[in-house]
Amino acid sequence: MLVMALATMTAQAQDDAEQVASAPAETITLDLSRGTYQLGGSATANIALLPATTESQTDVYLLLSPQGGYFIVDRVELFVGVDLLVDETGLEVGVFAGFDY
Repeated sequence: MLVMALATMTAQAQDDAEQVASAPAETITLDLSRGTYQLGGSATANIALLPATTESQTDVYLLLSPQGGYFIVDRVELFVGVDLLVDETGLEVGVFAGFDY
């Protein structure tokens, strides 16, 4: 009886898995039309090995780079952002701007 119940449960799980696998994937489209705002950015942790003439050096740093943008016309975006570089010597800040099409 227990073996029969387990076989039934296994068959049902296999049917469920086949239904999920055959389901169509949902398509996601990005709105790139005029008037759309964009928020994004990146965060990276880096280890740089810097060869020197007398001895090698290693630098470890974190780079945070948030950015925002606005589509001025369809598929053309103006964006601005800030680069925040943090390492053992302190904090460096930079600003950038540009456009994507």
